[in-house]
Amino acid sequence: MTAPHFQNLQETESGDSLSGSPLYNKDFAPVASTDRNWGTWNFASLWIGMAVCIPTYMLAGSMIREGMNWWQALLTILLGNLVVLLPMILNAHAGTKYGLPLPVLLRAGFGTKGAVLAALMRGLVGCGWFGIQTWIGGEAIYTLLMVPFPDLVNAPMLSFIGLNTAQLACFLAFWLLNMWIIFRGIETIRLLESWTAPLLLLMGVALLIWAINKVGSLSAILEASHQMKGQEQVSFWKIFWPNLTAMVGFWATLSLNIPDFSRFARNQRAQVLGQAIGLPPTMVFYSFIGIIVTSATLLIFGEAIWDPVQLLGRFSSPVVVVISMLGLTVATLSTNIAANVVASANDIANIAPRKISFRMGGYITGLIGILIFPWKLLADPQGFIFVWLIGYSALLGALAGVMICDYYIIRKSRLNLKSLFASNGEYGRWNKPAWIALSISLLPVLPGFLAQTTVLSPELIPDFLQHLYKYAWFVTFFLAFTIYWILKTKSMKQSIRSLSPILLIAISPMSYAQTSIPSVLPSDLAPAPTVTVLAELINQRLSYMKDVAAYKWQHQLPIEDLVREQVVLQSSIEQAATFGLDSASTQSFFEEQITAAKLIQQYWFDHWEATGFDQQMNFRDLNTEVRPALLDLGDQILAAISEVKLWEKPPFYISKERFNFITSLTTEGLRFKEKRILYEAANQIRGTQKKVPSLH
Repeated sequence: MTAPHFQNLQETESGDSLSGSPLYNKDFAPVASTDRNWGTWNFASLWIGMAVCIPTYMLAGSMIREGMNWWQALLTILLGNLVVLLPMILNAHAGTKYGLPLPVLLRAGFGTKGAVLAALMRGLVGCGWFGIQTWIGGEAIYTLLMVPFPDLVNAPMLSFIGLNTAQLACFLAFWLLNMWIIFRGIETIRLLESWTAPLLLLMGVALLIWAINKVGSLSAILEASHQMKGQEQVSFWKIFWPNLTAMVGFWATLSLNIPDFSRFARNQRAQVLGQAIGLPPTMVFYSFIGIIVTSATLLIFGEAIWDPVQLLGRFSSPVVVVISMLGLTVATLSTNIAANVVASANDIANIAPRKISFRMGGYITGLIGILIFPWKLLADPQGFIFVWLIGYSALLGALAGVMICDYYIIRKSRLNLKSLFASNGEYGRWNKPAWIALSISLLPVLPGFLAQTTVLSPELIPDFLQHLYKYAWFVTFFLAFTIYWILKTKSMKQSIRSLSPILLIAISPMSYAQTSIPSVLPSDLAPAPTVTVLAELINQRLSYMKDVAAYKWQHQLPIEDLVREQVVLQSSIEQAATFGLDSASTQSFFEEQITAAKLIQQYWFDHWEATGFDQQMNFRDLNTEVRPALLDLGDQILAAISEVKLWEKPPFYISKERFNFITSLTTEGLRFKEKRILYEAANQIRGTQKKVPSLH
């Protein structure tokens, strides 16, 4: 399909000029069809240029140190890149179809004002990556200078930043080189990418050949890789998922801003094939080079040298070191500009398109890259993965979920170009459903993030929430996608009903996290732990319903038993007075238990109807075991309610007890809806004692 011609976009069909819009500048205007000259090879070489970098070389090393073997690390890298390739291609579609960069496309899903904030969320993490790559380039220069000037290692130490003056000078020198490229503009960036992409790849191949020749056997090198494990006997699956998420996070920024490049594509086929050819194979191949060379250093030097910059410093030939370090410096510059500067500069320029140019956005990107102290991020590989990569990938997963749902599901890939540049057009200033979806999707992983960053002590966050954080990108992507779709396609009432289970899942982790924050309530009004006991007692009582169902099935009795139900209700009302409970609210609570019990029995009836009833199964006797236990548990439930005194406390849905109550109800056949109804009925129970004045 031929791309539309947007050469005169600033004049719309109605003759209105967009050039005066505060949302317009020449960098944001759709690319004319005559300027769309990127083919399959251009996209493949773009990804080769970005993927062939030192972080890729070192990536598998961090996985091996955690306990993976070499092929498990490569498999994780391959799968992670195949996963991230999907949103990459999906988001690139809009850029190719309309010739627009990311900040403009975000206006459709987040609103013209909301797109500013959404773009900054992506842009700021790009600034972080810019700082990391700039530090790596500066370190290469520092190692290069150490050859003729070995005394640089004794340069004065700057303790407040953790660097000596020579390291800082090299970092700033490489930073200034990046700023000069930005000053020269986008055409210089294109020329830089066109010839530097193969350079680092050739150096990697040369290192691979050197390692094999030096050791003499590829199998010996692979065998030596097992010695680099930091942990033995660790479960693969325990470390696979967090590393897979981290691998997705490695290119999460590009999966969003790929329209900044795909807007120049000749057609959709060029961007799809180019990215598929350029990204996964290059990442796996260069990571393999990193594994082989690092394993070889263990046999050659007696220690594993993970960092290629440090490895090149071990070569005795000054000529080899100088050429290698110059190559690393130039190639890192190429990766940094393409992968980080272009997107971040555009995202920052979107704050005020009429006032901030692409060039100024690049300068701001550079400043932020210094302020994050990137050398501290890279000092700890564990922190590099768990704090940085997963931390920001959670945010970008949510953004990607909203973007893809809005473009493909809600808008069917149809956009109104005029409204994208209009302050009060079709897309409005703020798209509230998008921000609601994004905010809610982040809640489940927030406690884990706070624990990993030590804002809260990890001991205060339950283990399962810390594990959930390891799946951050996937959790936030699918939650944001689903919530946004519901909010945009259903009425308010339907949305609330549909979102109830999702909201419980999303908000419950925050309730758990509240246990680490001192309560402002008096201790005697804090939610009592017996709320959990209450839920467990109800769960025990409902678990007997399988036995009841079996008795009725065998004797061909109906599930409905009005006489027995009245006996249970009458008994509960009589016992309520004994425990100081209001009879009406207690009766309502037990009625809901009876409803839940019948639904569980129906569940088993349906199950046996489909699979057959096993006559060999052992069930408890209805009259001698089940009914006495049900009566006893009924009394225990009433006693627990009287001890908790729900009517004297804030509603326990505001605390972790709400989550504990519902998750404790694990009886098979009990649906979420019934769990929620039981929770609400329990929260309505009142006592006959004098009530405590309301906190409100």
